[in-house]
Amino acid sequence: MIELNLLPGRESQGHPSSPMASGRLIPSWPKVDRGLLVALVAVIGLGVRVTMHQMWAPGAIEVLNTALVSAEREAAEILARRSAEDDLMMERDALVGKIDTLERLAEDRLRWPLLWLEIAEAIPPDASLMGLEEISMSPAFRLRLHGVALHHEAIRAFIEQLERLASIREVRLIQTEASVIAEGGVTGAHHFELEVLG
Repeated sequence: MIELNLLPGRESQGHPSSPMASGRLIPSWPKVDRGLLVALVAVIGLGVRVTMHQMWAPGAIEVLNTALVSAEREAAEILARRSAEDDLMMERDALVGKIDTLERLAEDRLRWPLLWLEIAEAIPPDASLMGLEEISMSPAFRLRLHGVALHHEAIRAFIEQLERLASIREVRLIQTEASVIAEGGVTGAHHFELEVLG
């Protein structure tokens, strides 16, 4: 629509309300509400975003699914490795326990014959061992030794020899008793009882 102003004088009043202000024809654009324009631009932008999302979303979901499957596989492998390591540790602990038991048994097999030999070698010439009683053997041994000696010095020498042995921790004199050792009634021999702790 073209509008022409043929009335003179309005220009001089400073109201150029006509499109013919400078003698040219200027088309009149329809007035558009600014809010409507902003809403229209927003709708177009949203449509573009939705279209882009629809184009890229399937690929992004596929990438995420692949990453999730890969992470689950790695977690399962780690759990399997950890389980295998735990099994190996349990087997190792069991083997260490068996080795310790075998070593202890080997030590025990050697320990007692060596101890009996050491005790026999510690007996002085004027004393003799009449009996040995095992009170307890584990974890530390405790023995009772019964013997006879011609005098107290022989008993004292026997105790000192036993205390020098590395495998014996302590020797206690439990009792001594004088006894007749011959038909003629000769006295002077002493029965003794010792407790040996190792």
